[in-house]
Amino acid sequence: MTCNLALSRQDFMAVNGFDEAFEGWGYEDSDLVIRLIHNGIKRKEGRFAVPVLHLWHSHNSRDKQSENYARLMQRLADENLIQASQGMSQYLSKSHRENTD
Repeated sequence: MTCNLALSRQDFMAVNGFDEAFEGWGYEDSDLVIRLIHNGIKRKEGRFAVPVLHLWHSHNSRDKQSENYARLMQRLADENLIQASQGMSQYLSKSHRENTD
């Protein structure tokens, strides 16, 4: 779960961040982790070693949960899929993208 996830900006940008193709509740955090693993990032355990602060937020609709799950299963099966289809790059200028690669 991404409430306990920390990673470098470089690794986050390498997979194009969270994928906004996921709508409503479900699986966007798992998708991020799968793409990080596909990109060669190794997991490091931090349980009971770091504090966690959770901010209250309203819950998202679960109407698209099955579509999100199907998208996640596609990502899991395709080890070459590393980039989010609708990720951070859509918000960055071309010159900024070139400087972060």
